[in-house]
Amino acid sequence: MSIQSDICRITYEEHTDWAYWNVKCDAVGCNTTVAVSKYPLPDNAYDHDLIDVDKACSAEEAKDYAIREAGWQLGTRGIQWGHVYCPKHRSPTENE
Repeated sequence: MSIQSDICRITYEEHTDWAYWNVKCDAVGCNTTVAVSKYPLPDNAYDHDLIDVDKACSAEEAKDYAIREAGWQLGTRGIQWGHVYCPKHRSPTENE
């Protein structure tokens, strides 16, 4: 099941014993993802980074959690507006 939030690549993965939101970096050519789970997942459930969070019940909340807790960034200017980027593709802010 694929759900798109704004213009970000966020998918919902549901399996027999677990479900999670998969937030993908929007930088061209980047395959970095972070999984945000409603419940703790077994170690073999995924092969990328995971953030467990009980309250991630929507794509928007998963995106917000990735930004707040995993160091991801929301684009705010021009063509980057509304896209999310992993820490490798963060732009410097005035606070950094």
